[in-house]
Amino acid sequence: MNIFEFLTLVVAIILGIYQVSRDKRNIRVSCNFAVAASSVEETLGFVVITAVNRGPRPIQIEGAGFLLNNGFTWTQVRNKLGAIQFSNKLEDGEPVKFFFDLEEVEKNIRLAGSSKLRYTKAYVRDAEEKYHTCKLPRGFKERDLS
Repeated sequence: MNIFEFLTLVVAIILGIYQVSRDKRNIRVSCNFAVAASSVEETLGFVVITAVNRGPRPIQIEGAGFLLNNGFTWTQVRNKLGAIQFSNKLEDGEPVKFFFDLEEVEKNIRLAGSSKLRYTKAYVRDAEEKYHTCKLPRGFKERDLS
């Protein structure tokens, strides 16, 4: 193998690695609290999980929720605003938000009856069953949920 063939091989390997990393799905997940006023007397609290497709390919989001420290997940299929639509196809740069009732998020831990059960992370799940996670907001610790 001469130097030209060696350099061609090195360039081909580098271009192959670049192409594989470029085609990889890249989703950014964040989790925050939100408040909505439904009437003059009532204010609704939510935990919002946001997923943004950072490209370069479209991605199908099939679920969202919270990971628990016992290995299970928790999600909510209906909130105070209506049914939560989990099947979302995101194009490059497109976001999607999932609203979870804060009361239900808190009640899930309280009803478990175990003082050790806690949320660990928020997640969205894609069509390939890959979980994309993020840290929980600081308020989860203050509410004794994480």
